[in-house]
Amino acid sequence: MPGNKKAVVIGINYTNTDGALDGACTDALAWLDVLINSMGFRRKNVMVLIDERSPDEPVRHDDEDFLQPNHLNLLNALDWLITDVREGDVLFLSYSGHATGIRDSCTNADGLLEEALVPCDAEEFENIWTPHRLLPIRVINETLAYLPAGVLATIFLDCNLIGGVMEVPCRYDGEFPYREFDNHPACMGEMTQTHISHSPWRHGHHVAALPRRWHLEPSKPFWSKFTNLFVKEKPIRLHDCVALFCFQASQKNQTAIECTIEGIPQGVMTYCFLQAHEKLDYQYTYEELFYEMGAQLAQLKQDSMPYSNQYFQLSFNDAAPPNECLFLNSGSTFVAKDNLRNKYKEMGLSPRAREFRQVKGWNRWDHD
Repeated sequence: MPGNKKAVVIGINYTNTDGALDGACTDALAWLDVLINSMGFRRKNVMVLIDERSPDEPVRHDDEDFLQPNHLNLLNALDWLITDVREGDVLFLSYSGHATGIRDSCTNADGLLEEALVPCDAEEFENIWTPHRLLPIRVINETLAYLPAGVLATIFLDCNLIGGVMEVPCRYDGEFPYREFDNHPACMGEMTQTHISHSPWRHGHHVAALPRRWHLEPSKPFWSKFTNLFVKEKPIRLHDCVALFCFQASQKNQTAIECTIEGIPQGVMTYCFLQAHEKLDYQYTYEELFYEMGAQLAQLKQDSMPYSNQYFQLSFNDAAPPNECLFLNSGSTFVAKDNLRNKYKEMGLSPRAREFRQVKGWNRWDHD
């Protein structure tokens, strides 16, 4: 019997702020339509967080259909997404809006960069020491780590990111098709060296191009380094038998943008997904989707955005290859589990040893 399907869809336009966007809420509403009408999700199992229903029509706190995408609601939405999830379930999380990196003066150039999503109330104080409210992507990783084996989870981040943000080992890069790379997070030095080019939107006025990178560069409070002294347990990691896929709109030295296409302001990656979704006739593997999205992006650059420098990224768990899993399909929830079972059988591991390795998150077979 097929499992449940649950989704959290987020779009933030940051109305009346210096970082205002036009198409993030459009993205979210487009995803709502696709999930319900093409992917078998029930409306009650899709939580939508947007700050505008339409231009000049903000979402209010008592709205019956949508939630405001503030910091607290985003955290609650993540908790809701994984609540009562069981083997065989399909989860989806999409985010359209700004992203940013959090500078840390106490970390050297080789230290890991913490990247974060930007809620609609990001410029408010989180506490008396922290003058911003951000959602570190680390929190998403920690949330997904509670998923049981046999779950298919898909993340779609239409925002400007620098490194690989999900804790899975493999990645496809749209700039270098048909090659597989190691997936790794950015370091502090890469943020310093990364140049977010102005050309894609300076030369994109004809399509009202805007970058999806926050105009502010927040820093961690100095005292935050002392909190690590009180952390006694390492966070748990994603179970090897969870099939996780993450689409990103960009990586370092690229600019993820939104623009007006066919009269509609929308994220470039979301637009390319919608075109690929229709061309592939609504059923396809993650690999087929990724490469068709790349083809749509290449056509878009040729037609109207020659200065665009963004290329999509797809990261994934090596136990669930993109060519073996159908997009948001319940039948693909057990691919990782079946592949690992077969691999461990070949290695002659006992059932107890298999379970230990899966809980520990050991998923790089070639380095055992």
